[in-house]
This record gives sequence, C-alpha cells and structure tokens, in this order.
Amino acid sequence: MKHAFKFTLILAFMLITFSTYAQKHNLQPGWCKYAKNGKGTARDESASAQCKVCDAEREKEKKDKAIADKANSERLALKWKADKIAADAKHKEKMKKANEDNKSTEVFVTMPKTSAVAANPKKPVEKKPMVPGKMVYMTASSGDAAFRNAVTKEDLLLAAGLPYWAVEGTYMEDGTISRNNFPANYGVVQMKNSVTAPSHPFFEYASNAGSYKPYDLVNSQFKRVFNSDSISRIVHFYGNWFLVSYGFSKVDWFTHSFGAVKLYNVKTKESVPIPEKSYRQAVEMVAFKYHGLENEAIARNYRYFKGSYEGDGIDGKKARERSACEKTFDNIVGGPDKWKAFVAVKPFKSKQDINVEGYVYYCDVNEKIVKVRISDDDLRKIRG
Repeated sequence: MKHAFKFTLILAFMLITFSTYAQKHNLQPGWCKYAKNGKGTARDESASAQCKVCDAEREKEKKDKAIADKANSERLALKWKADKIAADAKHKEKMKKANEDNKSTEVFVTMPKTSAVAANPKKPVEKKPMVPGKMVYMTASSGDAAFRNAVTKEDLLLAAGLPYWAVEGTYMEDGTISRNNFPANYGVVQMKNSVTAPSHPFFEYASNAGSYKPYDLVNSQFKRVFNSDSISRIVHFYGNWFLVSYGFSKVDWFTHSFGAVKLYNVKTKESVPIPEKSYRQAVEMVAFKYHGLENEAIARNYRYFKGSYEGDGIDGKKARERSACEKTFDNIVGGPDKWKAFVAVKPFKSKQDINVEGYVYYCDVNEKIVKVRISDDDLRKIRG
C-alpha cells in the first residue's frame, strides 16, 4: 500500500509537469507536436501560425543549423586556404630548385706562370628548356599548370610564372607517337583571369554563366596564338586542327552549344567556320557515345589513333571493333579509312522541329575539312 501511494504521487507529479508545459502550446490537432492525433508538426506552412511555441522552437532550430553550417563553411575555407598555401609553397620550391639547376656553372681558370696561353678555353654551356624550331611534344605537367616534354618527361621551365589556370597537350602512344597526331610545339592553355560571359536569351543557365576563364593556343615559346579573351573553349580535333568556340557555351548530355564555332589549322592558319545555328541562336553540336566515352563533342576514328590507319591483320592483330557511331559514318563516307574525326551540327528551326537534317564537318585522310549534309535518322545513329 505504501509503494502504491509513492507510485501514485510520482505519476501525478509527471502529469502535472507535462500538463503545465503542454499548456504553452496550441494543442489543436495537426498544428502542435503535443496534439493527441499524433500527426506531429506536419502542417500547411503557408497558413498563419497556430502554435507560437512550436514556431519558436522551429525558428531556433533553423538558427542553430545556420550557425553550424557557417562554422563548417569557415572551417572548409580555412582548410582550402591552407592546402593552397602548402601547394603554392611546394610548387615555388620545385621551380626554385629547377631554376638553380638550370643556371650556368661559373668556371675559374688559373693561368700558368709561363707565358703559354690556354688555347680556346671552353665556355660554360647554359641549359635551355627549349630551342626555337625544335620538335617538342608538349603535355601537361602533373599537378601543375605548366608543360613538360611528352617524350623526355623534362619540365619546360619557361612555363614557370605564366598565367595559366590549366594546360592540355598531347599523349604519347608507345612513347614516340603523338595521339591523334597532336602537333608538336603547340599546347592548349586556360588562362587564370576571368572575363564576363555574354548573356544569352535562350540559355539562362549557361555552363560559363557569369564569367569564364578564356582559352588560347600557345607555341613552344609560350606565345599566344589568338591572344583573345573571347574564346570560351579549345579542343584538339585531329592533326593540326582544333575546335575553337567563342563566348557563350552550354554543355549537356545531348548537345554542346556555343555562341560561335570554327575549326582552325594551327600550321596553315586556315579557318573553317561552322555557321549553322539553331532557332536558339547557338551552334548546337551533337554529343556522341562510343567506345565507352559519353558526351563527346568530337568523334575520332580509333583506327587513326596512332596517326596512320590500322586495319585488320596489321602486326597480326585484329583491329578494335567499330562502334555504332563509327559504323554509321563509315557507310556515309565510304569506309573506315576515309575519315579521321568529325563533329555534327543540328540546326533546329523551332522547339517543335525535332526531325531535322544536320551537317557533319570531318577531317579526311588528307587532313582537309569536308562538309556533308546528313539525315535526321543518321544523326540519331551516329550519336550512339
């Protein structure tokens, strides 16, 4: 009986405490977490507040979360800054050591006491990273926005201190063959400075919305080819040809859209404009899927991967199986040995204009650019 009395007192105390706290809330069903229907705090947030205490608690939770998010953002920003300082210091030390190794060595000559003069004493030879006119295949230096020699793996020290955000160059197959005949003594660079991206009426969410870092080509002496900040992207096409886009750009899984596009030959200085624009006032190029690659603006013929054509039976090996994309274009131009790379353009006339013919610009076996009209059905097939 004594224990029952104690239990009754405890239970009464808990009920009184809960009742006192709950009275602060509006217990109308569906509006307060203490409502008896068990619906919790789920309600129409657009309606007027019914339970001030629940709203205050919810507001406090939002503020606490905002404070925690801010603290986390500041922590990540400090970590990024520290990592960048460490990386810059490492790069600076690397370049300092490389420049010291590159300095000429002083030579002191002690003249003999006799009157004889040393014949043609050798001058110290200064190490130079590159010689104008020399064939140097440029590739990206690992971890740095600079180039190195793709064959010897030596850093091209003249790149130190130049304003590059990123660089792109060739890849060497079997150590000596430049993939897709990427030309010697040239590389693609993305500059560090940012420029304002042009607005576009049909593309509110452009890939380079607001601003972008311009691209350019540089030669082996790091002289810019175009010297223009209006170029939003440069991609190697094949051989001496590069795909150059200007201003606005938008890339998705189906098309690569640009304000203006041309193919440019870095050796002959020839330009081939791609003028076909859609109703959205942009050059819209088909994105390809082939050989495991996706969202590719350029389709390259894998049998010309190493520069010369590799068919079945060469070196006793079977050539790589053709993709659906390659097979379709083989049929259009007359065989797998007739082309090296291509891009396809689909100039939609309206939003409803789905079935529309397009154009293909391809690099032939003589590395000339050829333009052909292509049906909508073939466009679908070559997309992969």
